[in-house]
Amino acid sequence: MKRNASILLYLLCGMLCGNEFHVAIDGNDADSGCADAPFRTLKYAFSQLKPGDVCIVHPGRYCEHLDQLPSGEAGKPIVIRSEKPHEAVLTALAPVKNWQHVKGDLWKAAVTRTLPGRNWVFINGKPGFRARWPKRESADFLNWHGAAYQPDASGAEKLVCRDLPDRPDHYWKNATLWVLGGARWTSWSVTVDDYDAAQKAITFHLDDKQESRCAAIPYHAPNAPQGGFFYLLGGVGEIDQPGEYFVDDATQTLYLQLAPGETPDALDIAMQVEKDIVNTRDLAVHDLQIVGFKTLGGSLVLPKCQRVKLENMRCFYLGYIDGGNTGYALKSDVGVLLGGRDSMICDSEIAYSYGSGVIVSGEDHAIVNCDIHDTGFHASYECPVKLTPDSARILVSHNSIHDTSRDCIQPNGSAHILQYNNIYRMGHLCRDLGAIYTCGADGGGTEYHHNFIHENLSSGIRMGIYLDNFTTNYFIYQNVVWDCGISGINLNRPSQNNFVINNTVIGTCKIWGRWPTDWMYNCAYVNNATDHALMKHPQLAVWGNIEDIPTEKLAALKFTSIPEGVGKGFPLPGITGKVASVGAYAPGDTWQAGHDFSRHLRPVYRQWQTPLRSLIRRGNAPGAAPWFAVGTKKIDVQRGKGGIDVCYATRNSILNQSCALIGQNAGVAQTLTGFQRGQLYEFSVWYRLAKESSASNLKLAVVENEGDFLADAEFRADGEWRQATLRVTVKDTTQTLTVQLVNQGEGTIWVDDAAFVGIVPGLEPKFPGLVVPSQREKSDSAEDRERKGQSH
Repeated sequence: MKRNASILLYLLCGMLCGNEFHVAIDGNDADSGCADAPFRTLKYAFSQLKPGDVCIVHPGRYCEHLDQLPSGEAGKPIVIRSEKPHEAVLTALAPVKNWQHVKGDLWKAAVTRTLPGRNWVFINGKPGFRARWPKRESADFLNWHGAAYQPDASGAEKLVCRDLPDRPDHYWKNATLWVLGGARWTSWSVTVDDYDAAQKAITFHLDDKQESRCAAIPYHAPNAPQGGFFYLLGGVGEIDQPGEYFVDDATQTLYLQLAPGETPDALDIAMQVEKDIVNTRDLAVHDLQIVGFKTLGGSLVLPKCQRVKLENMRCFYLGYIDGGNTGYALKSDVGVLLGGRDSMICDSEIAYSYGSGVIVSGEDHAIVNCDIHDTGFHASYECPVKLTPDSARILVSHNSIHDTSRDCIQPNGSAHILQYNNIYRMGHLCRDLGAIYTCGADGGGTEYHHNFIHENLSSGIRMGIYLDNFTTNYFIYQNVVWDCGISGINLNRPSQNNFVINNTVIGTCKIWGRWPTDWMYNCAYVNNATDHALMKHPQLAVWGNIEDIPTEKLAALKFTSIPEGVGKGFPLPGITGKVASVGAYAPGDTWQAGHDFSRHLRPVYRQWQTPLRSLIRRGNAPGAAPWFAVGTKKIDVQRGKGGIDVCYATRNSILNQSCALIGQNAGVAQTLTGFQRGQLYEFSVWYRLAKESSASNLKLAVVENEGDFLADAEFRADGEWRQATLRVTVKDTTQTLTVQLVNQGEGTIWVDDAAFVGIVPGLEPKFPGLVVPSQREKSDSAEDRERKGQSH
């Protein structure tokens, strides 16, 4: 009878409250789900939702691992919202009860589940700290409170610290060692092999296949002359201050030290029991809005979304990881992960993570009006906002992005827009970094504009906007940069199709390269205002800038136009208009940057329509879609060695991937969109004859309409990387346009880093990219010495 009564009540509520359901801590899943008879669990409530329904979650703490979320329909989204903003808490934490006193202020409790390597304990909603040496001096996550080691006595597989406390031989075996040393681009961690008490020596080894080897050797090893600091994660014997804990996974026992006089029964003590709060894994979720929740102690992983919105969220303490064999990245999903397409995170605060804040993959997402901060506590390449290499057309707008160990934003992928963000206080722990940082990437026309960028805190080499070696196709315009150390806007060579336009910079703008003849092909500084002289390069176009403005004058004017530059800039079609001024503010501009939760900001993705934008997509990956094969022979997309460790002249790619055109008539092509009729364009590509191949030529062709050649030319291939360029004016009658790369001989030709860019009079590329002889290894230039050997 009770079940039948519940069904009747459910039907009556359906007529009275329509498609609105409720969940409450004191509810019951056997009830109807109406406001007066709410469900108890989120999982059950979600299973009842249909397109267009609303689910209201009442205040309380909900500890459920959500591996399925409901989906609505286009135009009929499902809405799940907190009844009172941020009072419904989704958490991966479970209460810890039944405590036993051990000694002094140390207590223990049996726990039903542990997360080896990820155990995180919270006291009254704030995280404790894993047992370690040396002990922490404060609760500042962005201060390691590490100990210095002796680089002269250490090595690639040994760390010596004479300040280590007296411990017996083998004491630190199987502990986790964290090191931030040498160049300090990143930290690394490893499991300790053994400990020699007499030498105060910690020994370890790094397998060749482990990413940590890349991080530790040669730039970050303990014997690097710059030195560094470290800490060790130990067992229960290292608990020596309130809030410190250790979880014995073998016995499922939690040990926790409290403050003198405190007892655990008087405190809210909880431990993480799930890695993620939400993880839909391979489940496609679409047409869903999640509004007004607070999350605590776990990640949100939504890898396959479409038209999903996270709105007015407060996502705190996103994840912890002990370490192990790590290097440039944790290789673990920690943060808010958004994949798929056409989804949004807005009006939210996302903070406190050992990993990243927000990680975005997929296409056409937006991060809008958020406050994202305090991330990367392990000092790796994690950051508040990370866009993955496979991401495209991501809008990052009107956010405050700040306080992290390394960079604030790493915009990998292509065609992104980063606008109106307030980006500051990066570099708490690492060195050689930027507020916005990328390396070895084709930006595909990515734009950074109307951002405030300031207060790089790094103790070493520090920048504002940092395009590191091997970056192509970025637009940097109308940003205000100050207090960013060695370079406000930094372009490292090789650099191609990168344009720095109408910025205001208090500080230098530098250009670095790893080899003396690295190129800066089709790069320009235009209409910038700075209190220093711009660093020049033979291939760099420099027009309309005002340099050496007195710092005090520029600082006073940094949020207004520069009077002496009004109307004196170099006009760029599609960007500045016919009349251009100098600096980030034109007369009458009042723009500001950063989040404002009191405003309902919903900017749209819009790129500047300028001929300077390359029309080739994935120019760094010829052969992969949208490229397609032409001709009769084989093509092969090859993954080459990227990065800056080995000179590009000795490898089979310029960036990190190339296409091999194998044999006579093997070729690749791409159909272009967005071209302007009557515009002069340049088609360029880097090419090289593969080793032991017979001589061959590379043909560049631009084809219009039904296969008519608009222009073509052949270039002799040999064992050096060379740049081929072909210029063509698009006719008024052109309806379609396709570019082709075709091998004209029997050998194999590698092709990489292709572009199709409009030529603006006055900014014409000066000459093709320079070639580095294959036999030349890395130079030891003054710039390299400054970067590698600077003592901080």
